Amino acid sequence: METTSSLIKSVSRRVWSAPQRPFRACSCDRATRKGVTAGTLQELKERKSRGG
Repeated sequence: METTSSLIKSVSRRVWSAPQRPFRACSCDRATRKGVTAGTLQELKERKSRGG
């Protein structure tokens, strides 16, 4: 269960999120490329760590 502060951060992030920008992510050997959208660098890192 989430704490109140993390829940508030989550809700405010959804309400005040930065505009989504497109990025191209590739594998370490650059064999596979994938388009990913994210509003911030932190969001981009979170999406890539989830694999989606």
